Amino acid sequence: MKIHIKTQIAQDALRSVDEDVQVVFRKYGNGRIGITLVDMDGVPFATGTVNVPEVDLAPDEVIIKDYSENAGIEAALEAAGLIEITERMVQAGFEICSVSKLTPTAFDEIERQGVKL
Repeated sequence: MKIHIKTQIAQDALRSVDEDVQVVFRKYGNGRIGITLVDMDGVPFATGTVNVPEVDLAPDEVIIKDYSENAGIEAALEAAGLIEITERMVQAGFEICSVSKLTPTAFDEIERQGVKL
């Protein structure tokens, strides 16, 4: 599934991102759902989720990595109808991340991609 990312990212210097990317669903080793973004040539672009095993999640929840070089991913995934942002926040290393619910659209895409849940 193609989505569009448009944001400004502050790393070593401020840079703008305005790019179409593909959403790739996968499973972490503990069976949780992960999201990776790749550019239109299949080159890794960003990691959309983090896996924090000690955080309790429902089967339809993911922890979104929307900080640093990944700023803007949460808004893009929500705009594409793949996640519903919740009020829940969790600690992931040194960062605070939001927990989002995957939508029926996301589960349709997971099935289309052949990811076994």
